[in-house]
Parts: sequence; structure tokens; C-alpha cells
Amino acid sequence: MLPPDQIIACKPSCCKYCGYALCGDNLQPHRHPVLELPPIHPEVTEYQVHRLHCSRCGHRTSWAHLRRDFQAMIDRNNAGTKIGEDLLFLSDVMFDTWHRVRDGTLQRKTLSYRTENWYRPHVRQTLEAGRVCGCAKTEATCRELLALEPAFWTFARVEGIKPTNNAAEQLQRHPAQWRKTSYGSDSVAGGCFVANILSLVATFRQQGKKVLDVLTACSQAVLTGTPPPSLLPQATS
Repeated sequence: MLPPDQIIACKPSCCKYCGYALCGDNLQPHRHPVLELPPIHPEVTEYQVHRLHCSRCGHRTSWAHLRRDFQAMIDRNNAGTKIGEDLLFLSDVMFDTWHRVRDGTLQRKTLSYRTENWYRPHVRQTLEAGRVCGCAKTEATCRELLALEPAFWTFARVEGIKPTNNAAEQLQRHPAQWRKTSYGSDSVAGGCFVANILSLVATFRQQGKKVLDVLTACSQAVLTGTPPPSLLPQATS
């Protein structure tokens, strides 16, 4: 039985049979605990996803993300649908050119020329139209994308940069799926553990190591007082 937060003595004032006045205390009163739940107050967490500028290469976002934004405009099936369809079509044409450059069947200078003289002007014009299309969500997305628009085309200016960042997205997919199915962690310590373990898993997988074997070796190192396995890849001769 949980200890009470408060005690309320319930005493009869008179005998229920003859009406004689009663006083005093019962040394062993009958105890009847009542458990009440406090009022429930929801805790709302807002996740604000930022797209930031990289001072090293200027590449801020991935065309894979942009295409998802365009598809979301289409799926709303409202005044912004045509904007999404036009943007997705333009990205399809741009990717066709990019793939030909990647495969060596088209010169890179052709990509740069088409980007500056066709793809970029048409994309910007469509985004400008999306700002006043009549769908609040599409308008907000277009305003945000217009602020980032110069960085869409870094891959056309800087050799070695791709329009998508598939490797990074693949690394983020596992943590994102975990968060959706587990609803995050309940404490700071739990959050630190998740961050550490997910980082270890991603690192070991990139190195081709078996995650369970490495984690077992780490646990054995703690128990035996020996150095844990290194996170750095083994140097090859």
C-alpha cells in the first residue's frame, strides 16, 4: 500500500442505533485508500527541420529531398498540384542530362549550359508562380525553396558534387525508422545511448564489420579491463 499524501478522519457523530453522542478515536480504524490520477497535461514537441548553408561547398540540399517536396505538392490535389507536376517534370529532364554526363555520353559543359539557360530559369519561374498558387502549404514551400535556389545547382558548377546525397540519406534512414517505431527516448541518458549506438552501427556497417561481433568485443573489453576495439578502419598495405 502506498503511503497517503493526506489523511481524512471520518468519525460518526452519534450512535446509529440510539442516537447517543460519540467521541474519541479508534486505535485501529478501517483504512480505505483512494488513488486519484493528477490532471493530464500533454507535452507537445515541435521539430523544426532546417536547411543550412555549407560554407565549404555551398551544397545545402539534395534533389531527392526536392523531388519529395514536389510530389507532396502533387498529392495535395489542389491549386498547387500543377506547380508540383511542372517542377517534377523539370527535375526529370535535368536528371536525364545529369545521367548522360555521369555515363560519359554528354559533356559536362553541356550540363552547365542547359542548367544556366534552361533548367534554372524555368525552375525559378515555376517556384515564383508557386508562391501565389492558392495553396498555403505549396506557397510556403516555394518561398522556402526560392531562398535556397542558388544552391540547387552546385552540382552543375562544381565537379565531384552530385545532385543527390544518397549515401548520407541511407545512413539517416535507419535512425529515422527507429524514431518512428519507438517514439524516441524518455531521458537525456537514453538519448545519448541511442546517438552513440546508432553512430557505432553506421560506422561498423560502412567498414563491413559485423555489428554484433564488435559490440560483443566492446562488452568483453569492459569486463576484462582491456582496450575496446577501435572505430577507425584498419590500414591496408
